[in-house]
Amino acid sequence: MLIRTKLLERRLSLELSPRNCEILRTVVHSYIKKAYPVGSRTLTKDFDLGLSPASIRNIMADLEDMGYLVQPHTSAGRIPTEKGYKFYVEGLLKENQWDAGDPNLEEVYQRLRIEQDVRELLHETSRFLSVFSHYTGLVLCPNFSRMILNQIRFIPIRKRHIMAIYISDDGMLYNRIVETDDDLSWSELDKIALYLNNRFSGMSLQEIKNRLISEIEEDKKLYNRLMLRAVQLARESMDIPGEGEVYLEGASNILDTPEFAIVEKMKMIFKAFDEKYNMVQILERFIDSAGVTVSIGSDNSFLGIEDCSLVVSTYKRGNQTLGILGIIGPTRMEYSKVIPVVDYTAKMLSKYLEEI
Repeated sequence: MLIRTKLLERRLSLELSPRNCEILRTVVHSYIKKAYPVGSRTLTKDFDLGLSPASIRNIMADLEDMGYLVQPHTSAGRIPTEKGYKFYVEGLLKENQWDAGDPNLEEVYQRLRIEQDVRELLHETSRFLSVFSHYTGLVLCPNFSRMILNQIRFIPIRKRHIMAIYISDDGMLYNRIVETDDDLSWSELDKIALYLNNRFSGMSLQEIKNRLISEIEEDKKLYNRLMLRAVQLARESMDIPGEGEVYLEGASNILDTPEFAIVEKMKMIFKAFDEKYNMVQILERFIDSAGVTVSIGSDNSFLGIEDCSLVVSTYKRGNQTLGILGIIGPTRMEYSKVIPVVDYTAKMLSKYLEEI
C-alpha cells in the first residue's frame, strides 16, 4: 500500500495546516461522490467541520491560490486540481479506509482458484478488477513465448480434441485445447510427448516454435508418421500470447462518468485502449515498482487526455515479477476503494500463481 514517509509528512505539514488539509480532504471526497463543484454550504451541511461557511470559503480560497482547488466559473463551487488529487493520495488518504478483506470480496476471489490455465486466470482477474471498481480493469500478461519448457503432456478429452499442457521450468502451467483430424490414443500421445520432451525441454516456446516451422518446411520426408504428428500437434498448440498481451475489461464503464460524456473524449479514450502496444509500454514503466503506484492526470498523457488516473501493482510468482495489474478511471475516482482493491488483487493473484 501507499506509505507516508516521515519526510513526506513533514513536507505536508509545512505546506498546509491541519485545518486546510481537512477542508481539502472533504472537498475531494464530496467531488468524487457528487461530480459537481463543491461550495462552502455543501461542506457545512455534509460534514461536521466545526467551521462557519465564511471560514470554509476563506480556506477554500487559500487552497485555490496554492493550486489545490480551482473554480470552474465565478458563481460555482470548487473542484480539486491535479495537484490537489496528488496531495490527497500521497498524504491525506488514510490507509485501510476500505476493508479489502470484506467477505464478499474474498468469496468472489476464491473463484479464481478453479482456473488452472494462466491465461484464463489473468483474464478473470481483469474482469474482477472491473466489477469491484466499476472502472476499467487491466492485466499485463507475462511473456509466455519466453517460457522455458520443462515438460509437455497431451490428454484426449473428447473425440478429435486434445488438451496440450505445457509446464515451465519454474512451475508455470499453460494449457490449450487442439482439434485434430483423427483420434489419437493415449499410447500415441505419450510417445509424441516423450519425443517432444526429449528434443525440446530446456528451450523457450518461441525457440521451439521457430525450429518446428523451419524444420518441417525444409523436408517433410525426414519425418515418419509419428514425428510428423508430433510436430503438427506442437505447432497447433503453441498459439501462445507473447509480449504485448493486455487483458482489458469494463472499457464501457468509463463512459458512465461525466468526464467522458463528451464525444471527443470518448473517441480518445477508446483509441488509447485499442492501441495495445502503447498500453504495454506504459504499464511496463511500473514493472520495477514496489506496492501500489498511482499515476494521476498529466502523468498519463500517453492516453491523449489528462482526465484519467491509473492505479497499478505488480504480481509475482515467488520472487519473480510476472506482470502488472490495475485499474484505469477518471481522476475523480474513488482512490480509497480502488487502491486497496488493486493491492489485494495483486496479492491474491500472486498467491494463486504460487499454488498453481
